[in-house]
Amino acid sequence: MAGTYIGIIWIIPFKIAFARDIDWIYSILLSVIFSVDTVMSFYTMRYHKGILKINKEPMLRDWQQHYLRTSFLVDILTAFPYELMPFRDSYYFWIIRCIRVHKLPNILSDSPYCVVLRKRLEKALGIGQTFSGIFPLTFGLCAFLHVQACVLFFVGRLCQFRNSIIAQIEFKNSFEQYTWGLFTAIGNTFPLFLSKYFYLPNTPQEQMVMLGFSILGAGLYASIVGTISSLSIGMDASGRLYKQKLDELKEYMGWKDLDDITRRKVLKYYELKYRGKFFEEATLLNEMNDSLRMEITVHNCKQLISKVPFLNREMGDGRDHVFLGRLATSLTAAYFIPGDSIVTAGDIGTEMFFILKGTARILVNGNVVGQMSDGAFFGELALIANIPRTATVQAISSCALYRLTRMDLMRILPEFEDMQQRMDVIYQQRMEKVRLEQLQRGEK
Repeated sequence: MAGTYIGIIWIIPFKIAFARDIDWIYSILLSVIFSVDTVMSFYTMRYHKGILKINKEPMLRDWQQHYLRTSFLVDILTAFPYELMPFRDSYYFWIIRCIRVHKLPNILSDSPYCVVLRKRLEKALGIGQTFSGIFPLTFGLCAFLHVQACVLFFVGRLCQFRNSIIAQIEFKNSFEQYTWGLFTAIGNTFPLFLSKYFYLPNTPQEQMVMLGFSILGAGLYASIVGTISSLSIGMDASGRLYKQKLDELKEYMGWKDLDDITRRKVLKYYELKYRGKFFEEATLLNEMNDSLRMEITVHNCKQLISKVPFLNREMGDGRDHVFLGRLATSLTAAYFIPGDSIVTAGDIGTEMFFILKGTARILVNGNVVGQMSDGAFFGELALIANIPRTATVQAISSCALYRLTRMDLMRILPEFEDMQQRMDVIYQQRMEKVRLEQLQRGEK
């Protein structure tokens, strides 16, 4: 139906304005399509807001009564085959069929095909849903200019080409006549300096039509400019916030008179953390409900948590996902640039880390003994035992990690008795191993 209505907008005004015959097959086809659509509309239940205000659970009969009071008469009038009327100029009544086009916006917004097409365009062009609103505005502008072009020439023809400017194209072909009308419509809608020299309405009819389209065009023009301005402001909002944050940061570092090396490290840290987009992730997640927050955090961290054996709960009691969600929502992001020490040997640790992206090396007594990258974890003993770190972990490349603290884990464990018992057993085993190591060093 959307294609039918779009065809009406373009075909009927053109045929009437330029006195072109409308094929009777096209007329009969429209009558059949509109008649079928009228019958389908009558027998298809639709939850219109006008009905829902009266009845929260409307029936088909309620919709039919509403339809008969509102759109039925218009649908009947637009479905009538006007070429059968015994008048010489009966084709002028074709303009009544254009009234049915008022259904087009609802069809385009509700059609699943249009929704899929819009999403594909958004994905292909890399734009958001708000910015894609420019497409219906562009279509509306094209339709407005087309109708205005046809009406301007039609009025000039009804006035028997008394306007000397229109008289110059009286015997031109339809393409040249339409091109003149379109150029005039564009000049009337937009402030083109040439338009006032190209067309000046003489007769009262031409002046009234020109005035009406000027007012409508001014409103449409203002609407388009306002929409584009608001969309421009809304585009890449996070990118603009990031640039603003960097400007603020540079001013701060200049005020503190930091050296160039420190400035580069700070800027590299912010580039790693935000990657050109400034998002307050914690604030965004806190504004969501528990279910959504858990779903997003589990999506981000599930693979990382599953690699830690003592945090992997598989009891099959329906609470495994809940435990995973509790852990995931307790993780906080941490970022380190090359050369930063993530943990230092000898410090009392209270947190473990998961490497989301990046590479880090393990140092013992200043010697490199290993290397870790994406998906690895370290510092897990800090969650279960209050003992010093045994090694230093240093970032080789820019590293994005997740951090889980002992306090957060201890807050979760009381809800899961089996995991509490597992942690107690692991703690006892670890402390026994530490005691044996101390005894062995004492004997030496």
